[in-house]
Amino acid sequence: KKYGNHEMLLHLSGGYTGVEEVEMSERLFEVADGNRSLESFLDTYGFRGPNEGEVSSRSWREDPAPLKGLLDAQRGQRAERRSAVAASAVKAARAKAEEKLLGRMPRMQRPFAKLAFLLADRVVPLRETSKAACLGKPVDVCRMAARALGRRLAEQDVIADAEDVFMLTLDELTGGSSRAWKALVEERRQLHRAYQQLDVAETFEGPPTIRGHVLAAQDPVRELHGIGVSAGKATGRCRVVTDPANTSCIEAGDIIVCHVTDPAWTPILSLAGGMIVDIGGMLSHAAIIARELGVPCIVNTRTGTRTLRSGAQLCMDGGTGEIVVLDEK
Repeated sequence: KKYGNHEMLLHLSGGYTGVEEVEMSERLFEVADGNRSLESFLDTYGFRGPNEGEVSSRSWREDPAPLKGLLDAQRGQRAERRSAVAASAVKAARAKAEEKLLGRMPRMQRPFAKLAFLLADRVVPLRETSKAACLGKPVDVCRMAARALGRRLAEQDVIADAEDVFMLTLDELTGGSSRAWKALVEERRQLHRAYQQLDVAETFEGPPTIRGHVLAAQDPVRELHGIGVSAGKATGRCRVVTDPANTSCIEAGDIIVCHVTDPAWTPILSLAGGMIVDIGGMLSHAAIIARELGVPCIVNTRTGTRTLRSGAQLCMDGGTGEIVVLDEK
């Protein structure tokens, strides 16, 4: 606060070298342009996919349909909004912000600030790289092995369907009796559906309070506030997206509203005119990638997916966290 403001902080928090998902997004633009095959893209990034932290989900390699739904929209993206071009502009904005901040600081403090800049440039990209190394790839290997086992068990009529394998524990699969697995799978599937209707309170002390999950849309609002995590203003059509696998409705320039993001959202984010997320903070996935792509982003609106309507015209400020509904559909 002494030498800058929140907007300067946002510019200082982006423009890093080697953020893996920015490179992934640019490779997909190359597919859209015909300069790279989809097969080549999947060879490198096929382990990713919607809800990639969930073992039972399907990776892009298994089901590339979500990517194909984005390619047409990417072909229509303006040249200045392409991932590589946008990332270059963000890097230039960061250099300008660093110069401005150093110019306001006493000479004795500048070496410490420069060291902080160097450390951030090295460490922040690792936050996303670690997700691929520690989450995406290991889960994908587990997913492949489980589905192979599931197909074999289904052929042996031990389970009714290959996907039923995801309703069994590792101990059961490696050493338990398989006599009652079909009944056990059905019992757990019903329990899983019941758990999907439950939620945990946002804050709690001791055992959390369990409550019904709010799925229904709430009354629309004219204004909404969150935390601005990627600077810039945007005006455009609201598109509420609850499933990153359903990409056919997304067009370049839409302001995307979602509950939370993971790496599978990156190609969607690269198309967005702006991003609004129910939960998150300054170092959440959406915040980091939005800053690298130069996309205005607001997180922690809490109710955006339930109070904003697809088709409405929105005006958002990724610096202040303010959202205004200009016109309902």
